[in-house]
Amino acid sequence: DAAERAARAAELMLVVGTSGAVWPAAGLASTARRAGAFVAIVNPQISEIDASAHLLMPGTAAQILPRLFA
Repeated sequence: DAAERAARAAELMLVVGTSGAVWPAAGLASTARRAGAFVAIVNPQISEIDASAHLLMPGTAAQILPRLFA
């Protein structure tokens, strides 16, 4: 319940390293987007929730996150 509430209240959701296949957690990106959040996914491969993203950043967390937070 807390994760659902946080997803609905978020302005930005950064999803890092997921197959997007484990529910209910996989539904959080879609929940956030429907509530108006910008959704970005960092993942080296295609995931089942890519359609929920505004931005796909292909690569590993070790490759992408340091560049995002630099």
